[in-house]
Amino acid sequence: MDFDAIQSRRMTESEYAFVSGLCREIYSLLNKWKNLYQDVKFRVIKSYLLSYSNEFEVLPEHKDELVQDQKRIALLRSCHSELGNRNLDITVLECYSDLALKFAHRWYRDQLTSMTVYDLAQEAYLKIYQSLYSWNPDGDASLTTYLHTSIGNCMSEVVIEQGFELSPINTKGKKIVMEYNKFRKQNPDMDAQEAVQSINLTDKQKEHLRKILVCVRLDSNLPKAGDNGENNREDYSCLGLNNPSGNDIEELIDNMHVNDILDASNLTPMERKVLIQAMNPYYGWQSDIAESTMSDSTGQQISRCRVGQYLDQAKAKVKRTLLRFGIDC
Repeated sequence: MDFDAIQSRRMTESEYAFVSGLCREIYSLLNKWKNLYQDVKFRVIKSYLLSYSNEFEVLPEHKDELVQDQKRIALLRSCHSELGNRNLDITVLECYSDLALKFAHRWYRDQLTSMTVYDLAQEAYLKIYQSLYSWNPDGDASLTTYLHTSIGNCMSEVVIEQGFELSPINTKGKKIVMEYNKFRKQNPDMDAQEAVQSINLTDKQKEHLRKILVCVRLDSNLPKAGDNGENNREDYSCLGLNNPSGNDIEELIDNMHVNDILDASNLTPMERKVLIQAMNPYYGWQSDIAESTMSDSTGQQISRCRVGQYLDQAKAKVKRTLLRFGIDC
């Protein structure tokens, strides 16, 4: 969806009531499948029924019903005369575009991030788009309250995670790695697995450390722009820390190389391109990719939202590959 084309327009009371009715039926259908398949995450079910992915597998006796519900949701999301011949997504985005811009300007003004107002606004729009169908109209929160909370949480996450799309690295993570480096210097004869097990950290901190070591290995091996991919950049520069000695990270991922992981993940060329750029980000990189990439189906530039979808798809594939190799990252 092209968020740049969104214009501010408030909903009337009758439009809000109609939107609530549509969302109520969609939420009911999504919740029905969640109750049937309780082991499947709600976002996976939602993504399938909204036709964003095909990763939701159901029993043979449920397939026809699933297809019918998917078609019903598509009809509910289509244009309606009650909404001025606009669809549900556009109606809600237009109504809450001012809220998205308000958050973007606030976070930019408070200098909580070096991201541009434009990029922050795009993140807010995307969050509205993603959150709408998780709203329960019969719950305690109004749509306004629900989206206000969702966008606020989104802004916090974006600021914390900027530059670390695949890495669980934050202030706590830095302290944990510093402790790990110190422990390794004091115990040079220990291999990586022994060190992680023996270091004086909680089980939760040890799991965090494993994620960091594996994901930083991924980060350090992805080629930067202009790099032919032959040079492994095994360092912790993104953490502001010195390189660990020995083959710590290789031991933790059984000598697997990142390019091997990417190859095993069956990424499309576009997914691989976006993923690699995400590991070497600069502010506005998603917009740059969108502006330089044409859609095969429309012949027009893809949207920034579409770039985000490519990234989500790539990350999901890589995660599944890591899980196959016994790495929960």
